[in-house]
Amino acid sequence: MTIYEWLENEQGPTNFSRSAERVYYNENSYRLNELETYSYLANPSDSFGVVRGNIILRALENKETIEKLFKSYEKAKDKLSISLDEYMKNGLLNLPYLQFKGAKNFVPVFPSSVAAIYGEHFEKLGEMPYKRIFKQYEAMLIDPFDYYGYHVFISYFTNLVLIKKTEDVAAFLDYDANAIYFINDEGRLDAKLCLFDKGIRHPVLTHLTQRITKVVEAYFQNDREGVLEALLEGNLVSAELIHKIHKEDQKRMAKLIKKGGKE
Repeated sequence: MTIYEWLENEQGPTNFSRSAERVYYNENSYRLNELETYSYLANPSDSFGVVRGNIILRALENKETIEKLFKSYEKAKDKLSISLDEYMKNGLLNLPYLQFKGAKNFVPVFPSSVAAIYGEHFEKLGEMPYKRIFKQYEAMLIDPFDYYGYHVFISYFTNLVLIKKTEDVAAFLDYDANAIYFINDEGRLDAKLCLFDKGIRHPVLTHLTQRITKVVEAYFQNDREGVLEALLEGNLVSAELIHKIHKEDQKRMAKLIKKGGKE
C-alpha cells in the first residue's frame, strides 16, 4: 500500500459526517442530480467529493440569489434612490466568491466572461441573450475545477485552509476531515493525506497549520521518508503506524532483492 492508503485505512474517527459542510451537502445535493453536467458529484466517495459538490451548490445558489436581486430592483427601481450597481453590490456582500484575475467571481459554474455579468455588469442581466440564463443555463455550465484550477478551492466556497502552493499544486487543510488535500493546477486531487490514525487516542488539534507545514514541504520535494518523519514529529500519526509502514517497506524491499537475485 502507499502511505496515503495506509493513512486512510488507519484513520481514527472524524467529525466530518456531522460537520456543517456535510449537512449542507446532504440538504442540497439533490440539485446535482438535476444537472447532467454535475450529476457525477451526487455520490461522493469521500470528504473531498463533498467539498467539490458544495462548490457547485453554493455557486448555483449565488446565481439564483443574484437573479432575484436583479428582479426585485427592476420591480422597485422607480421608488428606489440608489443605482442598480449599488443595490446589487449591497446584496452581494455576504455571498461566497472566488477572487480570480482581479475580479470577484460569484458563479464559477460559468466561464469568467459570463460570471462577470453576475458580479459587475448587472445591467446585462436584463438583456438578451443573458436574460435567458435565468432558466436555460445548463448549456453554459463549465467544469470549474478544470477551468479555474486549484484557485476555486482558494475561495469562500469552501472551508479549506491553504497551506502552500506552487504553480502546479496547492496543499489545503480540511479541519472537518482531518486531512490534507494536494490539488493540482487542473483542479484534481493528486493525493489525500489523512491525519490522526487510531493509534492516537486523543488527537491534539491546536496549531495544525504550523504542524503540517513540514509535511507539505516534504511532499513538494517528493520526499516520502520526509513526509513520514514530519507526520511523526508533528504528532499527526502514531509511532506504531510509522513502524508498520516501515516494516512493510522492509518486506517489500526484501522481496525485490530476492527476486533480483533469482534473475
